[in-house]
Amino acid sequence: MASVGLENISSERSKSMVCKSCRIARNSLRKTEDATRYHLIDTWVNDNSSKFIESQIGLLSEDNWSSHVFENIPIGRIAAVDLLMHYKVNSLRIPSSLWESYLQQIRICYQTLFASRSFLKALAPDRVLIYNTLFGVNRIVQHVSESLNIACYSLHLGFQSKADSNAFMMYRNDDEQLRIAHSKEATTYLSRPLTHERLSDAFQFFDVTLNALSHTVYSKPYLKSNPSMTRNILQVKPGRPVVFVPLASADERFALKLIDLPSLNQTGELFKDQNDWLNYVLDLAKNYSEWEFVIRPHPRMFPNHREKNTANELHKLLELLSLGSANVHINLPSDNLSLPEILQITDVVLGGTTSAGLEALAYGLPVVTHNERLLFAYPAQLGKYARTKEEYVTHIRKSIDSNWSIENVRQAMRWMVFLDTVVSRKLTKGNSSENSTQLVWRSRFQTKIFRRLKLFQRLPRAISLPLAVTTQILSIRNSRRHDGHFSSEAQVFHETLTSQLPGLHRVSQLVDSDEVIETSALYVLLNNLLKKLGTFEDPTCLSSRIESFLSRESN
Repeated sequence: MASVGLENISSERSKSMVCKSCRIARNSLRKTEDATRYHLIDTWVNDNSSKFIESQIGLLSEDNWSSHVFENIPIGRIAAVDLLMHYKVNSLRIPSSLWESYLQQIRICYQTLFASRSFLKALAPDRVLIYNTLFGVNRIVQHVSESLNIACYSLHLGFQSKADSNAFMMYRNDDEQLRIAHSKEATTYLSRPLTHERLSDAFQFFDVTLNALSHTVYSKPYLKSNPSMTRNILQVKPGRPVVFVPLASADERFALKLIDLPSLNQTGELFKDQNDWLNYVLDLAKNYSEWEFVIRPHPRMFPNHREKNTANELHKLLELLSLGSANVHINLPSDNLSLPEILQITDVVLGGTTSAGLEALAYGLPVVTHNERLLFAYPAQLGKYARTKEEYVTHIRKSIDSNWSIENVRQAMRWMVFLDTVVSRKLTKGNSSENSTQLVWRSRFQTKIFRRLKLFQRLPRAISLPLAVTTQILSIRNSRRHDGHFSSEAQVFHETLTSQLPGLHRVSQLVDSDEVIETSALYVLLNNLLKKLGTFEDPTCLSSRIESFLSRESN
């Protein structure tokens, strides 16, 4: 439903049309392949279960839903995760306008619970693989699987360092996914120099982010705009150090806290949460009027290319920022500035819990981090890690003086390679050009499908739905027609399940490069990055700093 822009509150006619298209696609698959491979979920829910579900839903109210538990499963909270994230609600108070949508969501979760209990008992699998067990019905199946002593694994997209990535991550424990940045394997890998080949692969990250090639990139494509234009748009005074503060999307973390993962329910060491930290930053701005602060609310808080809703806390946040001192500037989506364009004028980044800090490090900029336990996107130690507020200010001062370092690039690249080679698994094995070609073709085809679906949403519903539904059916049929790599995928899954149950490939103790080779490769790749960024007369911009460094090293 979501892929064609429908919600629970959408018309029954529109939803029926999508359901009909899915059934047509399902029946098409069952005709062309062994029908015993496919099971109809609704056949596992009987009338008695349906009556019991309605009796449970009758017990719910807007005041007690968050405490609703069935057989030790916090189904009331699990059912709310998708809804709170979709509508960007950062509160246990579900708006009255969404209450019926919530009841429908918990009804689906209950149906999934009874259906999965029946079919898992009947099929008796050795293991269950689920795409992302952090959400709604998927998490219900995980609970049921574990209650039946069936090992359950959560699958996620691999690190998106390439436009046509075909990698995935697999975890036996959801909390383990969040703790990757704090693992011993990560520490081991970050001390290892990279080969030119590994660095070249990692540098594809810049193509993805600068050109916004992945739907996971919220930023607009980079334009080689003059940094002075960026300063004018943001009203940043020239000649002053710029402190960039990218904020995280608080509603995502709030919603996921409902499922009680230990890592998500920890409090920060230095600042309690993002609001506590932001208030401290605003006080800093008052005390250090010689610094210019650019604060960027997360693009997800606004309607964007992925979601059309506005975060319920946005108004309150903007009101707080508007009361900041004269050297506080707010970067809004209406400024039409990409993240790299802001990095061009940045001296130091204050990294909270957003992954924007990793991107800044990849460009060589200094990043001051805090609250290690709440940062999951990358190890806090990749930046300048502050344990006290006094140390925090000291790190900012030193970062403004140092400005740029190849060591930041080195560490960011090592972390990206770790995610891409140790945490992620490739869906192809060996050097099969046929399999690789098929996967790349499918990835590009699916990217086009995604863009078309977004385009369809701008058309009148009577036109957009039939177009989107037809496109989906063609996509499903085509993917089955070009599924020659299935045996290779199965082999990768089998190896993962049988040899690396904790969720990580083993980190080899062999060092396949040395720092001299790695540094030489970084010089080459930084020259390529400079071409992508463009050069400007402004001696203080990011491009000029990279250019100055490479010029010194060449001499």
